[in-house]
Amino acid sequence: MRLLVVSGRAPRLAGRGDQNRLFMLLRELSPAHDVALVSAEEPDARTRAELGGVTFVTVPAGRPARAAGALTGLARGVPGQTGWMMPPRTWRAAHAEAASADVALVVTSRSLRGPLPVPLVLDHVDAMSFNMAQRARQAPGRAERVVARFESIGMARWERRVARWSAAQVATSAEVAAMLAAPPAPVVIPAAWGGDVFADPPGHERDIDVILTGDMSYPPNGAAARWLAEGILPLVRARRPQTRAAIVGRHANELDLEGVETHSDVPDLQAYIRRSLVAAIPLRGAGSPFKTLEAAAGGAAIVATGWTVDCYAMPARVAETSDEFADAIVALLDDPAERARTVAAARDVLDGHSAQAAAQAFESVLASAAGVAVAS
Repeated sequence: MRLLVVSGRAPRLAGRGDQNRLFMLLRELSPAHDVALVSAEEPDARTRAELGGVTFVTVPAGRPARAAGALTGLARGVPGQTGWMMPPRTWRAAHAEAASADVALVVTSRSLRGPLPVPLVLDHVDAMSFNMAQRARQAPGRAERVVARFESIGMARWERRVARWSAAQVATSAEVAAMLAAPPAPVVIPAAWGGDVFADPPGHERDIDVILTGDMSYPPNGAAARWLAEGILPLVRARRPQTRAAIVGRHANELDLEGVETHSDVPDLQAYIRRSLVAAIPLRGAGSPFKTLEAAAGGAAIVATGWTVDCYAMPARVAETSDEFADAIVALLDDPAERARTVAAARDVLDGHSAQAAAQAFESVLASAAGVAVAS
């Protein structure tokens, strides 16, 4: 099968959620298929080396080209972020490559600027209309909230439009699938873990009590960090004053929070998780957050809002309020045996969310779509 993959972003291990997903899919699918990736972003040297079986067709776009793409897109009814993520020159390259492909996989609706002359599978990852609506509620700046609200309306229209061009659609959770236009009914394929699973060697020390990870420039992550620092940890420290907490990830040092350590742009995020006893995920949203898999693989017991673990059927302490989070965190910190049972149960489930399993699910969708006629 000759597979064309289109993405505004380059694949990147330990990158954003869609970049991680793209990297693992390319790594798993390229040994068995002829895979070409068209992207508006140059892959780094490590990515190129690790994805040696992929043909890279990169049409880099700087900020001026992206801004022009957004403006010309808006004039044609294309949402601003789609025009920004997939400028016209990059899209023309994708269109040309599609002529010799059996099927195309486009990663996120922000990377799809129009129909393609080949059966198309659209991996939404998350519903961008919902994503933008979240930003409209949670972004710290008023201007950003106004823009996000406008984009959420535009993306909702765009999701209805792109569904008509798609032979198949994919989403990361049942909640996301329900938000998207159909037909075709979205197939649910959650995020996957393609790294190592850590088991504590004898004498290993976990010196961080509570950790939260993620790109803190993403408003839902920033809101989760504020909730942890201002709403949850004070309740924990009322009972355990010595509790050490860390927020680790991109832009963490830009957070103005008291009572937590921040570590930004670290070379190995998993190294911090392996030092942590409990991973707190007080996140509002929908989808299948990668941080849940990271925590399970790193051996931290998980305390999380329900949707962040339900999408994986992942055993964890579920909490929805500050009091529930504090109670669960204290209970796990004070009970090593229960913490170990929680970690072991999560690891058992992690095996079912491997990169290989996700790639097989995608392969089935792609093969089926290759024989489906696409509406113009």
